[in-house]
Amino acid sequence: MSAASELRLQTWDAGEHAPVSTPLRFSGAVASAEVRCLPGASALHVAVANGEGVRLRAEVSAEPDEIVPLRFELEDGVLHLSSHRRSILHLPVEVRYAPLAPIGPAPAPASLDVAIVVDGTTRSWPQAEQPGATRLLDQKDRWSEHVEELVRFVERVAEDGNCRVTAIAFGDQEPPAVTARDLQPHYLLYPDADDRVFQRFDAERLRDLLLNLPSSPGADFIDAAADALDACARLSWRTEARRLAIVTGDSPGASLLYPLPKGADLCVRRFDVDTRVRELHRNRVEVLTIYHPPPAALLMLRRELLTGTREQYERLASLRELAFTSTSFDPESAAAQFRGHSAAIARGAALGELVRTAASSRRAQ
Repeated sequence: MSAASELRLQTWDAGEHAPVSTPLRFSGAVASAEVRCLPGASALHVAVANGEGVRLRAEVSAEPDEIVPLRFELEDGVLHLSSHRRSILHLPVEVRYAPLAPIGPAPAPASLDVAIVVDGTTRSWPQAEQPGATRLLDQKDRWSEHVEELVRFVERVAEDGNCRVTAIAFGDQEPPAVTARDLQPHYLLYPDADDRVFQRFDAERLRDLLLNLPSSPGADFIDAAADALDACARLSWRTEARRLAIVTGDSPGASLLYPLPKGADLCVRRFDVDTRVRELHRNRVEVLTIYHPPPAALLMLRRELLTGTREQYERLASLRELAFTSTSFDPESAAAQFRGHSAAIARGAALGELVRTAASSRRAQ
């Protein structure tokens, strides 16, 4: 490795909305830095480079907005990283392991594109104590209540009038060897690809669009949420617009990183939710989720499945404050949360904002 004076720490410049490199200040063989973890990030991505390229790449456990102390030490030409006993995952230095860029704040006044992703298999429970359920989209009185909440939310975030909306519903793919008609999905995605287009927001038109979405059996526990996220990423988003996907339902999608217990899925899947939501983030699409929890009695019987589903909906949201349940979702306050956030939004392990660098003694921890 080259001299310590050539080593530079990569961080994120919120003002320029771009990565920047800052020289590490070594005292002998030791240097330190403090870096703030960005909103939406699940860990801090640390990269140190010199004129030859990245020499160290790692992920450090951190919470959003947390200031993380980093300590670097050169020993026999090898750069070591520590962070006050935090978990550190060392990565290969190749560029394919670089983090996603954060979503920057939209210019003001910004236009807005909104895609509403609806779980067509969502269950509607008549009473908390009763085990039976029908599909929410078939319960027109209860579904219309949720539709009104969604319409009011879009009205609040589309105050300047330059807003477009669309909706996609997901069911599931047909599982093998299932012949019961009540378990066979009516569709994978609705509508067909040619009809998934943005239209200028009109409250009455959006209301009719959502109310007329058909329901579908889900067959197994995992449904086509990942397919819907993939379709969402392929929509014709406007280049200059702020972009939002709203995911509402109670079914999880397939996940390779966080799989649900054995038996939850009967199908071989094309997509998984975590890679598809990363693609949405790469396309500058923010994600708000609304999870519809079942009664507490059912949670006791199927805890692993339902806990995993709720955690997935929370994980898909771009920010913790944009992950709601059907009981906590209030259109006015949710719109205020969405409109009020103007900072960069990260996903996964991400570069942080530099707070300071300093020379350190070898004894510093």
